[in-house]
Amino acid sequence: MIYGIVVAVCITVMMTFSPKRIFIGTLWIAVCMHLLRGVSAGEELPRVMDIEVETHRNFHRLVVVLSERVRFNVKKEPSRVAIQMRNIDLSTLPPKKPSTSLLKVDGTHTVKDKKGRLTDLIVQLKGVSKVKEGIMTKPFRIFIDVYPEGKTKKGKGTGRNKGAKAGNTKGLDTVGTDSTLKRVSKRDTHKNKKGLKETVAGVKSGGGHGDKKKEGFKRIKADPGRVVFNDGWRWLYRRKINRLIMESIIENDSLSMEVLRRRLGLKGEDRFGLLMEAQSMVVDLKAKGEVEKAQVLETILLFINGEKEAEGLEEVLRIHPDTGLSSLGFFLLGDYYEKKGFYPEGSGYFGRAIDINDDEFIRASSLFRKARILFATAKFSSAVEWFRKAHKAGFKEAEVWIGNIYLIRGRIRQAWSVYKRVKVDDPLSLLSLGDINIIKGNYSIARRLFSRLASMYHGDPFVSTFFKVRAGDAYLAEGDVEKAVDTYSKIAKEMKGEGMAMASLALADAYSATENETYLKEAERIYREVADGGYVGSEMALLRLVSIQERLKKYGPAVKNVERFLSMYPSSQFVFKAKVLRSRIAYKWIVSLSEQGDHYNTVRVGLLYEQEIAFSKKAITFLRVGKAMAELGLDAGAVRNLNNAIRIGKDRVKEEAMVVLAGVYLQQNDGKSAERLLSHFMGIFPRSRYMDRARRLLMEAYYMNGEYAKVADMELRDRDARYFFVKAESLRRLGRYRESELAYRKAIGMYREAGDVKGFVDSSSGLAEVYFLTERYMDAIKEYRKVFASIDERYRTDKLWILYRLAGAYSKLNMDNRTYSTIEELKKYDPLMGKWADLLVGENYL
Repeated sequence: MIYGIVVAVCITVMMTFSPKRIFIGTLWIAVCMHLLRGVSAGEELPRVMDIEVETHRNFHRLVVVLSERVRFNVKKEPSRVAIQMRNIDLSTLPPKKPSTSLLKVDGTHTVKDKKGRLTDLIVQLKGVSKVKEGIMTKPFRIFIDVYPEGKTKKGKGTGRNKGAKAGNTKGLDTVGTDSTLKRVSKRDTHKNKKGLKETVAGVKSGGGHGDKKKEGFKRIKADPGRVVFNDGWRWLYRRKINRLIMESIIENDSLSMEVLRRRLGLKGEDRFGLLMEAQSMVVDLKAKGEVEKAQVLETILLFINGEKEAEGLEEVLRIHPDTGLSSLGFFLLGDYYEKKGFYPEGSGYFGRAIDINDDEFIRASSLFRKARILFATAKFSSAVEWFRKAHKAGFKEAEVWIGNIYLIRGRIRQAWSVYKRVKVDDPLSLLSLGDINIIKGNYSIARRLFSRLASMYHGDPFVSTFFKVRAGDAYLAEGDVEKAVDTYSKIAKEMKGEGMAMASLALADAYSATENETYLKEAERIYREVADGGYVGSEMALLRLVSIQERLKKYGPAVKNVERFLSMYPSSQFVFKAKVLRSRIAYKWIVSLSEQGDHYNTVRVGLLYEQEIAFSKKAITFLRVGKAMAELGLDAGAVRNLNNAIRIGKDRVKEEAMVVLAGVYLQQNDGKSAERLLSHFMGIFPRSRYMDRARRLLMEAYYMNGEYAKVADMELRDRDARYFFVKAESLRRLGRYRESELAYRKAIGMYREAGDVKGFVDSSSGLAEVYFLTERYMDAIKEYRKVFASIDERYRTDKLWILYRLAGAYSKLNMDNRTYSTIEELKKYDPLMGKWADLLVGENYL
């Protein structure tokens, strides 16, 4: 923006200059721009976000992930590669230096020149015959592919287009795969309604889109549940496919002519013959004087030929209700409205034909068509009842539709029994037959059915693509991930729009079926791109993205994506599922942070999502958040959370929470509360795994409360320096000096070995105090002097007390010179305390 302002001002001023001054003005602009370049240098620089390595069959890959596009150059040497990047921020560069058997990140080297900073990322190579580089987008990534000696194949790899300069990506986008980076021009990149580039959603197959050799997918256990058609994004597309197929079935339905033929007893075989014969019947009826019946039949024929409106036919039927042709007329009206897509009107007219009940075939046909409308509007519970009525009335084709509904509702056994005994020929039932063959494990049969359907609908790319994806689903259900990936990749490469989104989602599902982290990350990327694209499957893609991030333990991004889902799709049928995911992932996030020792974020996330955690996990969540708060010194919050854990938790949570809470009380110097809680704990959990810890805390509570006799009587199995110190202090206060001296000596040795200065000072001072109280003044002086020499000004209070005691010891030994010199030294640290010591010496109290 600053550049723009400067240029605008300069041009305005120059317009008033004479031509001779324009040259000088131009130079002035250049100088200003150069100076302002320094100002803009303070702007945020592109950051190196991550460095990753991948191992493939024929090559190894290094990927540098950046926050935005940068210019770069790659310098190749026999034993190393340097990726040169201009003016980048290395503050977010991860400390870990990844490596494989062929390459190793060796660090960075930065130099300054007139253009700013030039940073080299050094990569050491070993046993490499060829190096190729390229870029990927979203986010911007630079990658280096290195081929081991003897593995490079001619024509393979990921080299640049001829003449392309390093870092120059103007006019280019990329589609990344595991073994190839194909560049496509922007004019060949399709965009959807939101502008998402549909470059196959960046699909991978371990080595291209079916045209390269695979990295090698392991065959996995067969599981039809991976591709269940009536759940997730597949069901969203299946519903759309159902609607499209139903529209084609309804549009091409010729049942109305069969009803006409049977009701009138006609002999014609085709539409033209039937209508001509019916027209002759009109003439005969008029000749016989059956004018009303002739008029109704003539109106029906005009309606069939499109020469009469539906309202006209209905009016004639209302005027002449007793001609015996009303059920035929109402059936034809129902057929008309059904084909128009006006399902309520169509269902109403079929109902009126059923109510007349003057012709068995018309009644059975009307029952079937009413049931089919209910099926088309996804009212499956009602539809199955009407299909049963139609079947009972003699419409045999209704049974296969009952099977279709059984399948959709998950009643597999009943659906299979139907399909085994009836003929299936309509496309919707063939689709259901393919689905149930996947479920039954007849994968090759399912693929043949889906291939047949794809051929039937080759003129409709979206519908045929759905069937091709389902054929790939048969491979994935079978456990043949490689063939599934081949199928999906090929479709995604050829299609755009919803077809590409469908195939991309299936491809991501295939990657998700593996446990390979690289493939899981690729699935994550695909789900993210489809979720951002505004497709039919975007809603479910966002939930799948959440699930895959949960598997990758990216709990923070996963929870954020759940929040995004709930804000984007507040009325979705999957809102409850999203909330369940949020609850589960938030809990896992808290556990992960707690186990990492990240107390601050454990508290932050715990407070943020406390209300979302499932009740069964609330107690352990309260415990973990309470422990983190205790570590951070947030005692009030720790007490609240730990009390909640005790109140609602089961024994394993409750007992730990009680012990931790006792420790918090001690931090608050509330020894009485700690003592009461621990005594209660030992009563209800006498065999707790936290008993040793509880006894130690109880000793501290006794000590804090001045119950030294109880401390002296306590014995712990785990005897560390603190145990001996507390024991020694209590024994000293009880006058049991000999036992106290032994305990102090053990504490001093342990603190010295551990390098704990504070513990050493306290224990040594305590030992010196024992010497003083037992009138072993020379020993006391030696011990006090030893402590005094080992501490600095951080222990000022200890120094004051030591000098005071030293003065007293010298006084008791009648070493007056040393007494007064020590008092003078004490006065330097604290004049008031020095004067007090001087008075005590004068009164012979020291």
